[in-house]
Amino acid sequence: LANGGPSGRGAFSFDGSSDRIDLGNPDVDLSQSISVCFWAKPNTDFTSRRNPIDKSYGGEFAFTFEDDQRSDQFSSYFGSSGRDSNPYRSTPFTNAVFPNTWTHYVWTRDNTSQTIELYINGSKSSNKNSSDPWETPSQSDDSLLIGDGYTNSFKGDITGVRIYDIVLDESDANIIYNNRK
Repeated sequence: LANGGPSGRGAFSFDGSSDRIDLGNPDVDLSQSISVCFWAKPNTDFTSRRNPIDKSYGGEFAFTFEDDQRSDQFSSYFGSSGRDSNPYRSTPFTNAVFPNTWTHYVWTRDNTSQTIELYINGSKSSNKNSSDPWETPSQSDDSLLIGDGYTNSFKGDITGVRIYDIVLDESDANIIYNNRK
């Protein structure tokens, strides 16, 4: 799905009600330390939480875009249940979603150091806030979905989805961002 940058060519458009890409349950262990990269251009409808990418919020990972009291929040979730249920860890990043603007995201989870990072347009976000205890991610049988998930369907465009089996750093995020913009 690494089909391009934010030019609009090759982007997948989602209407917020019925569009999604179902990649099935990949034959790779996404509960390990990983990095997930993608470009997104959400529309302005933040009346509900929306999933740009979802595997399992109580398993490998799930992301939501939401307007949490006007803070335009990107939240990540993963957990040890291996399904969409407790226990899970939530890590919100405020001031991280920009309606009607192409934005590049690199989310990393390092299970060894028990850290989550989000890089936005090549730079590390400092707006992270989580008091949830670390949960060791478990594999689920859920499909990997783009444009849909456990909350509400995504409204907007997504392109350039990549999943790495390593933890990228800020230098890597910056290189990927600058090579695809």
